[in-house]
Amino acid sequence: NIDHELVLPVLDYVYKKTLCLQGYTLSIGHCNALAQAFQHFDQFINRVMFDNCGIDDGEFAAILGAVKKLKDFKKIIYRRNCFHQESLDEIQELFERKIPNHLEELRIENCQIKDNITEQLVNMLYERNYLKKISLVHAHLNDNAMATFCEFVDDSTHLEEIDLSYN
Repeated sequence: NIDHELVLPVLDYVYKKTLCLQGYTLSIGHCNALAQAFQHFDQFINRVMFDNCGIDDGEFAAILGAVKKLKDFKKIIYRRNCFHQESLDEIQELFERKIPNHLEELRIENCQIKDNITEQLVNMLYERNYLKKISLVHAHLNDNAMATFCEFVDDSTHLEEIDLSYN
């Protein structure tokens, strides 16, 4: 059964509360197992980085569904994977968390993301968040999203670092 794939080798990539996977291809079974494992590691993991792991939208949504159950989750770095509507729906709750259990850093870089998803993401950011660092690299920011992003930056009292390269 694909849902029972061994997730333990993935947990070998946790260092200082960060799960760091680069070029580590994850199947839906891995993602579901990882999502289940997160429920038991509230004090063990509070940051993730997935770089070129072949993760599709549904798989990342499953991971985010588990991540948002972690009490003090701080950082998402997501590169060269897919980010669409399912992931967008799951990430919103992380933006709404208040200090001290807030998301501090979000990096979505060189992902397969459409401009309408980016626009919805920026609208979520503008509504409420406590991010210190945001990176939307090659995220297809359209004019509306850029205008909203500028308002978000202008209104933010927490933001320290921005990367909008290749938009």
